[in-house]
Amino acid sequence: MKILIVEDDSLLQKGLYDGITSNGYVCEVAQNGNQAEQYIQFGQFSLIILDLGLPDCDGLELLMHWRKNGITTPVLILTARDTRLLARNLVENSYRYSPNGTKILVSCNKDKKDILITVQDEGNGIDESKSEKLTQAFFRMDRKHNGIGLGLSIVNRIAKLHQGLFTLKNRTDNAKGAIAEFRMTASLRQLNE
Repeated sequence: MKILIVEDDSLLQKGLYDGITSNGYVCEVAQNGNQAEQYIQFGQFSLIILDLGLPDCDGLELLMHWRKNGITTPVLILTARDTRLLARNLVENSYRYSPNGTKILVSCNKDKKDILITVQDEGNGIDESKSEKLTQAFFRMDRKHNGIGLGLSIVNRIAKLHQGLFTLKNRTDNAKGAIAEFRMTASLRQLNE
């Protein structure tokens, strides 16, 4: 599988590139719309990860141009703001509720149709009686940890915005901790919907 990343933010580029190549996928990076056009003309890709806010063009206009020219490669649209906010909130939440010195594992995977971002910690896990409230704005598991109760609510809203699914559950490998998963379809919905 060959993936094209179209992203101008160097930190996000590196994070995506490292995550994708570490899972055995071939990856190319374009920093702007012109570079993306060159890659598209001369390469076949299984997936394109596209930033909407490129320095030389609008990502959505670029996508519509590709569709008009018969390029049907699935596209995952990312906005750096949403992606950073989602990842930061998941990791901060795990950090906040995990004892010092424990591990937090962050992974990004793709199957046939979905992208899956997972954050797994070694904290106390989720109180099952409160699990449905965790994504409600201003809800906090307890008052002894910092925060105002918006992190997971924001993650849930971003998931819905991208027509994805956000879930929280306890680890099932006989270890303490929780698993937060963000899943979304890798292909773009039709533009006229």
